[in-house]
Amino acid sequence: KPDGSSAPEILEAPANWGDQYGTRMRGFLHPPATGNYTFWVSGDDQVELWISPDGDPARKQLVAKVTGFSGARQWDAAPEQKSAPLRLTAEQKVYVEVLHKESTGDDSVSVGWQLPDGKMERPVPGGRLSAPTTSAESPSKAMDSMVARFREELLAPAQALAGQRAAEAAKGLAQLQALLNAS
Repeated sequence: KPDGSSAPEILEAPANWGDQYGTRMRGFLHPPATGNYTFWVSGDDQVELWISPDGDPARKQLVAKVTGFSGARQWDAAPEQKSAPLRLTAEQKVYVEVLHKESTGDDSVSVGWQLPDGKMERPVPGGRLSAPTTSAESPSKAMDSMVARFREELLAPAQALAGQRAAEAAKGLAQLQALLNAS
């Protein structure tokens, strides 16, 4: 049983948390664009970064690792910290799992990526993450769905009703105008 759990605001664990412990972070990434992504991992002590581009945890593959240690957010201590480019599809969930083993002394673990346009996000921001128990939709897609449902279920009927009332009022006004003109 875990000693704790959290939903981080970035794909990074708290630094210098303790000694002789392990960390498992898992969830989904939501790529903002289709294209090739490169991942980096940093950590003290050992860290493994597992990715499943199709979102299925059963098909995860080791893509980057730290076999000794790197400094906090030190992305270039060893070549194996960097993944080969992975082709990802916009808004298609990607399963991510990070395993970390701390011995003694300093401790940290972070995951970053480079987007297809070359922009670095190191660490990956929380807006691109969702927990394994939440919807497979990205946060922005979930918001778009909520807005669409609001428009469909509440706004559209209200507008239709307002349109009917306006038509009835216009018809009544026309009848009154006809009566006034007739007299």
